[in-house]
Amino acid sequence: MSIESLAREFEQQRATAFDLEPGPEAALREVRIVAEGDSWFDYFPAYDVLATLRHRRWEDRKYKVFDRADAGALLNDMVYGRDMVDTFQLITEHRPEAFLFSGGGNDIAGQELFVLLYHRKAVELHGALPRINASILRGLVYEVFERSYRDMIELVRWKATEVGLGNLPIVLHGYGYAIPDGRGWAGGWGPLPGPWLDPSLTRKGYDRQTHAAIRREIVRELIDAFNDMQKAVASSYPAVHHVDLRGVLDDSDWGNELHPTEDGFRKATRRIEETIRSVT
Repeated sequence: MSIESLAREFEQQRATAFDLEPGPEAALREVRIVAEGDSWFDYFPAYDVLATLRHRRWEDRKYKVFDRADAGALLNDMVYGRDMVDTFQLITEHRPEAFLFSGGGNDIAGQELFVLLYHRKAVELHGALPRINASILRGLVYEVFERSYRDMIELVRWKATEVGLGNLPIVLHGYGYAIPDGRGWAGGWGPLPGPWLDPSLTRKGYDRQTHAAIRREIVRELIDAFNDMQKAVASSYPAVHHVDLRGVLDDSDWGNELHPTEDGFRKATRRIEETIRSVT
């Protein structure tokens, strides 16, 4: 199936699911954004990237953000599922000046992380053995994830071109160096979400205290690979921009294993806004 045929399939679903009458033009001058993403765009309490874009003063501009972001979203659903139908609708209805995307963190932070790692004892027994299986990492990030990102870009660009937006700027980000210390949302107790990284690392023999530095090296390697993939993808398309958030967040800016604090989200959003401003 080609991107064009997949896009037309989404468009057909969109046409039957939505009232396509255009809404009135906004009275105020605003920068319109359509966004799709995970908990970095849809977090509780509501101080995520999109909430910060919406509610903070940004000098001479105000951002009107239309999104279908959902905490816990996976690349598979955002790119190949009904989510893209909804994204098509938002692009058609609101004619954005930029499209923001946040995805991939949930695809690597759960059971996938367990599969990626060699057990610590195996690494110790075999001196040349890396902690992360390079073949699995390459296949997951540089093949599966990269294919999803390219298909997302081509689908969004197809819809943008169809409605007369041409090379709609697309802005991606690759997260920051998360801290795998076992903190979940609001502590992660009982039914609360998280932790996400700690269980796999613990089962693979990496103790929270004894191997804290090694845990961080593992996460750093994963985040570097993910950002390198995004940078390569972005560089191969016109008007696609990768925002590098590595080094933006300090340790104190992380509220749990995967999500920044309110101040951390502000720092990340400031960097993302700089890119949006440069292309809109």
